[in-house]
Amino acid sequence: MEISLPFKLDVTERWKTYSQELMADDSTDSHSHNIEATEELEPPILKQEVEKAVQRLREQKAAGNDDIVTEMLKATEGAGIKILDHFCTNI
Repeated sequence: MEISLPFKLDVTERWKTYSQELMADDSTDSHSHNIEATEELEPPILKQEVEKAVQRLREQKAAGNDDIVTEMLKATEGAGIKILDHFCTNI
């Protein structure tokens, strides 16, 4: 089944309008303030915590959804820890 171009454009326009209305909705603002307040209550993850977590990982285990195995993380040493620390503190 082939979808016509005017139909595709109509669907795209409807999604655009819906997205704009959703972003303009004032009720979502109160929820975002709650998220910010929660983030302030949690201390940042320390680089030493990341290092210890990587050291404690068991080797010779199957990779996860990201296809990264423990041996890869441990082989990166300082550079890998720095990148993981950056991800942990910015997510």
